[in-house]
Amino acid sequence: MRNAALKPSRVVSWTLTTLALVVLAAWFFVWRTGAETMRRSIDAWAEDQRAAGFSVVYNDVRTTGFPFFLRGELENAAISDGRNWRWSAATLNIDTLPYALDRLTFSAANPQTLDLGAHGLWSLATERGRVSIESDKARDWTFTAESGPGVLSRADGGAALSAEKFLLSIAPAATDLRRIEASLIVDKFALVRAGETIDAPHIEAFVETEERAAHGREISLKHVSIEAEGARLLLQGKLRVDANGFPEGVLQAEITDPAGLAALLGKTGALSPGEADQAAAALTLAAIAGGGKLKGPIELKNGAARIAGVKIADLPKLD
Repeated sequence: MRNAALKPSRVVSWTLTTLALVVLAAWFFVWRTGAETMRRSIDAWAEDQRAAGFSVVYNDVRTTGFPFFLRGELENAAISDGRNWRWSAATLNIDTLPYALDRLTFSAANPQTLDLGAHGLWSLATERGRVSIESDKARDWTFTAESGPGVLSRADGGAALSAEKFLLSIAPAATDLRRIEASLIVDKFALVRAGETIDAPHIEAFVETEERAAHGREISLKHVSIEAEGARLLLQGKLRVDANGFPEGVLQAEITDPAGLAALLGKTGALSPGEADQAAAALTLAAIAGGGKLKGPIELKNGAARIAGVKIADLPKLD
């Protein structure tokens, strides 16, 4: 009687075991197929980049992660445009799922090296730093770069940038794929250069860009907020690039503590020390009537930015 009572449980046990083995075998087949597809896709992508003039170098692609996910490991990876920059790392990881190869997450071993030629050799180390690229039904594609605490430092000690949090998202607009939307959030940003430190507790920006037949590419600043050196700057408006390659347009601005903003612009090199002092004095007087705040349009024209007739920045030339 006891042996007869055990038979049904044994049948169930063997059935479940067999089913689990079948499922595992099927999953291994899917995983192995995905791994082979990933290797071919990476090699094909590298060839496409080389044909476009870039240099892409890495050792053979090694696939790991079974059974939970699929990871492609590229040892001694390096990518370069051959002229202006070269990025490299001991290992570049590409993570995905075998059944969703249109969702890729990139990460790299620390430290990563960025050679910017005349702008120096830099080293990047991040915690939880990764870049994700994903197909999207509504937006066609999405791009996200994010990191926890990270430091980007120049090899000669000339400068260092750090942040506690970094999040950048870029994607076409769901209503119009020709319009690109981007958002940026940075917490506790710091720049150390030439013995000076710039602290920016919070930076956030929401921007759209679109190609206009009459004016070229137009950049719409939906909301930009910068807290730095005790000042807060809010911006909104539209920009384009003029015939000489400089930003041009009018931005509506609200500035809290204009003297702090002038000091910030002086530290970044947007103004000379003398210009920064003059701007601090003039903008502080202009803000007195507003209780310490200055509101008004910032005009970007002929390579300079001005508010209330006061120059606040020499503008960079855009490529």
